[in-house]
Amino acid sequence: MAQSKPLTIKDLLLLSLLRHAGCETSIRSFQDLENDPKALKVYQSKKTIRRRIYRFWCRDPKGKAMTKDNSCIGKMTPNKIQFWGATLWDFYFTNRTASIPNLRTISTGSKLLKWMTKQGETDHAIDEMASAADEEDPREIPPFPISEVIEAQEMNIRLGIYAISKSIDKDQSSDEVKGVFCPESYPAPWPLLPFSYEVAPLEHYIPLYQLPSNIVVHDPWDLLSVSKRAYRYSNKEYDWASSEGRTYLYHQFLSEKGEERNKEEPKAEKEEKTRRRLKILEDLHTNDPDILSDNLDAILLIPSSVKPGPSEPPILALYEAAPDPKPAEIAHLYLSPAEIIGEGNHSLIANAEWEIPHSLIVPDILCYECILEDVHQILLAVDGADGSTKDEKWKAKSGVWQKYQVGRPAEVVTHITSDQLGEPLASYVLCSGSLETKYKYVGPCRPIKTNVKWQNGENYCAHISKRLHVDEGTRAHPLTAKVSVSDIYEEFPRHFFEHWNGYNVVAPLHDPTPVGAVVPQYYGYYEPASQKDASRNQYLSPTMLLEKCGRQVVVDDLNMDDRTECASLFFRLHHEGYVHESVYPRNVLCQDGPLDRPMYQRGTGDFTEDGRKHTFRLIDFGRTEESKRASETGEEVVAVGKMTRHSWYDELPI
Repeated sequence: MAQSKPLTIKDLLLLSLLRHAGCETSIRSFQDLENDPKALKVYQSKKTIRRRIYRFWCRDPKGKAMTKDNSCIGKMTPNKIQFWGATLWDFYFTNRTASIPNLRTISTGSKLLKWMTKQGETDHAIDEMASAADEEDPREIPPFPISEVIEAQEMNIRLGIYAISKSIDKDQSSDEVKGVFCPESYPAPWPLLPFSYEVAPLEHYIPLYQLPSNIVVHDPWDLLSVSKRAYRYSNKEYDWASSEGRTYLYHQFLSEKGEERNKEEPKAEKEEKTRRRLKILEDLHTNDPDILSDNLDAILLIPSSVKPGPSEPPILALYEAAPDPKPAEIAHLYLSPAEIIGEGNHSLIANAEWEIPHSLIVPDILCYECILEDVHQILLAVDGADGSTKDEKWKAKSGVWQKYQVGRPAEVVTHITSDQLGEPLASYVLCSGSLETKYKYVGPCRPIKTNVKWQNGENYCAHISKRLHVDEGTRAHPLTAKVSVSDIYEEFPRHFFEHWNGYNVVAPLHDPTPVGAVVPQYYGYYEPASQKDASRNQYLSPTMLLEKCGRQVVVDDLNMDDRTECASLFFRLHHEGYVHESVYPRNVLCQDGPLDRPMYQRGTGDFTEDGRKHTFRLIDFGRTEESKRASETGEEVVAVGKMTRHSWYDELPI
């Protein structure tokens, strides 16, 4: 059958899930799906499980039994769940005891590769071992760069497409700390009215020690007053342009666990910086470790005409290491009754806008063009325009360039029928492959210390300014402000806030689920600096700031894969020793995903092998605690099964 596009792993998974669902079909790809109404109905059904284990790893009939004692650990993310695979094609069923075919277990390619190699069972499942050897490593997947969203939004604001400018009252009295956020210093059309346009979503992890130590809360309608209730604000219109300028100063408060994290995270980042420096030295293939001091980074300038063989020492451009991130001193938070989204016995939840320094969310930039220009000027001064004053040691061909390839080759499997003497049906590209020719240099380098500085915000060079069109010092971002107390966010492990590639099989589930964040990003807990502006009956509430993660799930609207993913979030809590203690759909949030794609590509299902359209997160940890008994976890597993109403729940031993 002729195909206009190569068949991919998504096409192979489609064929596999249709076969697993008992749907006999002659189609071979998504291109043909609409030609078979029955197959299309099966694929679109909410009951169809797309994320499952499709492959089997054959064993040597005389091979050893797999036991807990001789098990091997494969690739893992920081959550330490042993069953991780880069794709659905990296999970396997296999026989725990080769001679007992019905005694099957779940495993991953990296675990099985290690085990088979250790036991000497390498003559069977040769293709599977080769596939496992080429499997991608775990890596963190950050959300889509917020700097790109900001750049596009600011261009639209300059063009007047959206947003409303805010009038400035210079005589306005408040607790506001002046300085970095002084509105009078903003270039037109800034500052803007709060909630006058859809601001860039803040989805990135920010370490506790970098969070603002103070926030100025703009609360014209007194939402922070404990005496007020949300129903008083319903069915009204609220105009920021004519609102009263009521503000309060809040200070960050850290729990005991938060204080510990505040000390540990800078240490971890320093260790990571040291690892990066050692990696640079390793890649340089140099015997001179002193060429790169602790406060410097470097880049090897590879000549455009490089060829394998002897060569003069290339230029090693040295520059100051990226500056350590500085904590933000102050930020602004804007509240509106129109943005209230929930109210409990002890809390009020509202969407808010958080105005924070540009440097807190956009990393410093090093301009490569500036480095080249600076190196060129230094060489002119030292070597002369004609090279007549160049030192002889830099003219000697004392090193050598070597050619090598990086990447991985394409991986293709052929699907074969079982009823036509093994006749090939189609070939599927599991991995398109990407082999790139590069050059490495072995030998002495010529170090040149440049004067190029890292840039952020107000000090962009002409090259970067032309590219980014950014010149404002602060940015507003949507998040959720919850008037409540919870130290649990400062206690959770960092991987609860991280997104990783691949999938986990999380007990007691048997199907793979994505390794996204478990909880919303946490942006601090703040208490009022003073109660002097509030009467006894208007006590000001503390505020906790969280990432805006979408809407509450409606279980009936979810397909089986989504329900499994929701369940896996609770089970990942269990894996870390916690029980949620409030298993209800209202405590699971859903939004379009995946988050590493720009907003217009989220929710389409076109950018993941499993076609997923959503991401999920757990909230409301007011009752969450460390599990003290196995029965606590077991009871919550049952509660999760009842909530998700998934087929796996029917298989639980109760």
